[in-house]
Amino acid sequence: MFDPVDPKQSFPALERGILTYWKEEDIFKRSIKQRKQLSGDLLEHGHGERAKGQGLKSQSLSYSFYDGPPFATGLPHYGHLLAGTIKDVIPRYQTMRGHAVERRFGWDCHGLPIENMIEKENNITSHQQIKEMGIAAFNGLCRASVQRYAKEWKQTVERMGRFVDMDHDYRTMDPEFMESIWWVFAELHRKDLIYEGSKPMHICPRCATPLSNFEVGQGYADRTDMSVIMTFPLKDDPKTVLLAWTTTPWSLPGNFWLAVGKKITYAKVREGDTTYILAEKLVETVFKGREYEVIGTIAAKELIGKSYEPLFPYFVGTVLPSTEDTKKPQTYGERVFKVITNDAVEVSDAEGTGIVHLTSSTGEDSNAVAVAEKVDVLPHIRIDGTFIEAVKDLQGMNAKPEGKDPMATDKKVIESDRTLESPRP
Repeated sequence: MFDPVDPKQSFPALERGILTYWKEEDIFKRSIKQRKQLSGDLLEHGHGERAKGQGLKSQSLSYSFYDGPPFATGLPHYGHLLAGTIKDVIPRYQTMRGHAVERRFGWDCHGLPIENMIEKENNITSHQQIKEMGIAAFNGLCRASVQRYAKEWKQTVERMGRFVDMDHDYRTMDPEFMESIWWVFAELHRKDLIYEGSKPMHICPRCATPLSNFEVGQGYADRTDMSVIMTFPLKDDPKTVLLAWTTTPWSLPGNFWLAVGKKITYAKVREGDTTYILAEKLVETVFKGREYEVIGTIAAKELIGKSYEPLFPYFVGTVLPSTEDTKKPQTYGERVFKVITNDAVEVSDAEGTGIVHLTSSTGEDSNAVAVAEKVDVLPHIRIDGTFIEAVKDLQGMNAKPEGKDPMATDKKVIESDRTLESPRP
């Protein structure tokens, strides 16, 4: 006979009852200890003496589950609850299969969340202020507050019913943890699995630090930028000019390539004694209100490889670092300033001119081209958002200044080079 069940049940009360039972009986830690004594598939063989008689070994069979730790600078939200549930299901399943699955909860103590919180609380508005107060002092403030919501996290994780050890949690700021990461890196280096390369990253100019995709998503906002059409005369025929388009004039001092679309048909448009090349579909839009004549068309493949006069001369004579120690060092002027096509670059004849300007360092598409062309990445803007000294006309200026006119630098770039057509909003 079963005990009578009250049909009017409180599901939260039932859950709390189960949680209390798990805690009083120490079910989570016992599940690990039991499987350290026996290994095999408990779903197939059961457990205890019967399992021993069915071929289960007394040797431990562990299962490692790698779990990225959260920040404790804010309260858990729906995303944490969903991910936490998934992270609980897999170790539980492997436990049922007979594996000993040790899992310790951890805290990510590094990164911008804690830094931004401390900056707001202490009215810190610039990287320079942190230097003035001292890195050690700033780190001390961060260290003291990084686990501000650890108690609330523990309550939530336990209330979810997740099996994870929060009594012996780890913190990424602990020296022993950091040393373990350095040990891993050293082992990878010892096995020749580490290499140096360049990777496009979102950055925070104010903090002078890279940003994760998650952090960028938190601060995403639409903004109005300037649209500019540039003229690039061909080296072997200066009277023939490529028309390229960009919405980031501040990136033009770093121009290395022009990209065309493989499937786009380009038109030759004569105006005066100059022949312009742009996407056939965009001729009427670009030359609206002007006297011109379309004198022919040209396929993208006929443009690929053609060299053009650089918009700015800043890096023409700069030697590629990778060629400095070779018998024949090469300059950027010898390797870039040409028309290319690359599947990583989106070129459209729906707007602009059908020809896109590229640097080697301002985006994933630019970086992909630099890798494909085997050209060393050369950033013309520092991590703090200012132009490097080589960009003589603009050195020290902020590429995208905040304030009343965020397009002030874009306008300055246009003034610096007279081969730019009139900007359009």
